[in-house]
Amino acid sequence: MRRIVPAARPTLKDVARVAGVGAGTVSRVLNHQNRVSADTRARVLAAIAQLEYRPDASAGALRRGTSGSIGLLVEDVADPFYSQLNATIEEALIPLDLTLLTASSARSPERAMRALQGLVSRRVDALIVTFPEDADETFLKREGAAGTAVVFVDRPPRSLDADSVLTNNRGGAKRAVEHLIARGHSRIALVNDRQGLYTADERRAGWQQAHATAGLPSDLRLVMSGSPDDRFIEDALRSMLALSDPPTAVFSGNNRIAVGVLRALRALGVRLDHVGFDDLELSDLLDPPLTVVAQDPYAMGRAAVERVVSRMAGDEGPATTLVLEPQLVIRS
Repeated sequence: MRRIVPAARPTLKDVARVAGVGAGTVSRVLNHQNRVSADTRARVLAAIAQLEYRPDASAGALRRGTSGSIGLLVEDVADPFYSQLNATIEEALIPLDLTLLTASSARSPERAMRALQGLVSRRVDALIVTFPEDADETFLKREGAAGTAVVFVDRPPRSLDADSVLTNNRGGAKRAVEHLIARGHSRIALVNDRQGLYTADERRAGWQQAHATAGLPSDLRLVMSGSPDDRFIEDALRSMLALSDPPTAVFSGNNRIAVGVLRALRALGVRLDHVGFDDLELSDLLDPPLTVVAQDPYAMGRAAVERVVSRMAGDEGPATTLVLEPQLVIRS
């Protein structure tokens, strides 16, 4: 076998020359076709190894009309929940020889649209999306009609008939507040994400249901909704603690709010019973340890991949909604 060292990145033709075969034979070996003798296949594989040849995935995608990739749009890939979701989906796609392309919307409908257009321009075979609550779903409708599989995660579609994988946010919040009521609290604050956000609204509904079930009034002075930044959270808690009948416990609507609440309570010099929605790294090492309603981003990611792969394989059944149950992790 002649040794040829190409000047640039090796091509399929380089492999063919080194192996002493035609380009078509190399292609058949790469595509695992049987019309190649064992000796010829061995020579081609040896040439591939010698040249460190890697097939051109984009060229193959153009021939097949697919990209071998899935697009993922989340709110913020730096958020621990979305980071775990991203990692799970990526891991689940590896055995399927599919690549994950991820973008963040940063809560912006305009940025979400740019990200989706960028993903579609790269010919992704399917989309897994967490869509901003005030974004227009028309673009996704068109893509779905054109044959692109679309699966929603964390939040359901508002007008699109598409698969979704969700958490039982209302039930999880209700269990969190019931836990605080069982510990003797009747004045339970809710520091929540912005109104109109599906997950935040569902968690507020769970807070209210727990009060109703226990025969307690839902004092809306103890509910604060807004941007989950430290200033808002500290101001919200300060105003509630200034009431004549202040809260004795607090329920945080998501992981970032829980961190802000912990900082605010420290700054204000106050200790309140505290339960958060979403787990936090090292939450078991806090003093006291933080009890949480833990979602399962791993189950959500795996379920989303199962739905998307099924659609890509030709499943034309009606849209499905899978609701996952979160777990109340009691630590204090």
